Amino acid sequence: MSAMLSITSDEAVGTAAAALLAIADELTATGYSAQSPIWDGSAYLKITNAKGALCDLTITSNGTLTWDYRTHHGKHIHPDQITGIVLDLLSPGTSRPPGAAPTRHAATSLKSAAGQALAARGLRVTLQLLDQDHDLYEIYAVIQVTNPADPARGTVRVTDDGDLTWHCTTRQAGGITPADIAATLTRALTQAHHIPCHA
Repeated sequence: MSAMLSITSDEAVGTAAAALLAIADELTATGYSAQSPIWDGSAYLKITNAKGALCDLTITSNGTLTWDYRTHHGKHIHPDQITGIVLDLLSPGTSRPPGAAPTRHAATSLKSAAGQALAARGLRVTLQLLDQDHDLYEIYAVIQVTNPADPARGTVRVTDDGDLTWHCTTRQAGGITPADIAATLTRALTQAHHIPCHA
């Protein structure tokens, strides 16, 4: 099955476009549909049929990949599911037994529960402050997760709203191959029960 991409011959010569096409081919071979407008040496791909999830993938002309994941569960997603996705991205092959994340109490945020579970698995988890509201006494923060044993896997950011962003580099920039990226995304989406749905 081929990817549903529309590109011109000038755009196809870009390395970002070539990497994105390879990822799209691998994803569509496993049943996911993809579409991509390609611009200015960078490429964008939307996984269009991952049941219950919104997923966008961008590769810049210098080989930086960004995958944005949002679930329809939003902040109500179970910490085990977020923990499993992060493990699939940063530490492929790590077992995902049930109960990987600690029990989430009402006072425990999603990023806290997932962060504790990921740190217990040997990943480096840091809290990154994004903003402060001094009028409402609120802070806005995310956890940032890396794998010290495999730094080429990149960085994942997780919010309390259940949004997840993976940053890494593609093979053209000394990072992960398109086939490995596609296999990683397929594994993460499938194990999180976002199976391909067909009309």
